Amino acid sequence: MFEQIKERQALRKASRAANTRAIVGTTHDVHQARVLVVMPDDETRARAAWRLILDVDTPRRNLLPVALDDRIAYAPDAFAGHVRLVTSKELDWWGLPKKDVAQEIWGHSPDVAIDFSHPFNIAAAYLCGASPAHFRIALHSEEAEPFYDFLLSPQHDLGTAYDAAKAYLEAIDPPVLAFK
Repeated sequence: MFEQIKERQALRKASRAANTRAIVGTTHDVHQARVLVVMPDDETRARAAWRLILDVDTPRRNLLPVALDDRIAYAPDAFAGHVRLVTSKELDWWGLPKKDVAQEIWGHSPDVAIDFSHPFNIAAAYLCGASPAHFRIALHSEEAEPFYDFLLSPQHDLGTAYDAAKAYLEAIDPPVLAFK
């Protein structure tokens, strides 16, 4: 009972932050887009997510991969040491990233925020949904709907969903991301 109340309160707090977020000016050159990516906590899914991330045509310094865990499930060599861990010590009582942690991540002023966590993770929804990004995308769940601009339904596997995310992002006009 107590856990359910705590989860509802966390959801309210995160929803309020997403509804009152300040959207920053977007980078006009999609080849310079700043991208916040919350990574999955499973190695197989992380490898599939990295396929999409490494296809984004933007400087590596403009990619901010975040892992909501005490460890990184997987990162390619080029990103070894460059994935921002949000450890359990950096979460508040509600299970959301503490204000200073969120402000640090949002300080990168992402143009696009992608949440690859699955199933729904309130901390990821908070980081992406309340971020200053102009465009927010995640995998579909009912809980995720208030936080994102576009939701993808993982039909067969998450690799397929990530491929669908890339196809969708490539089809947006004007583009929000460029791909190699």
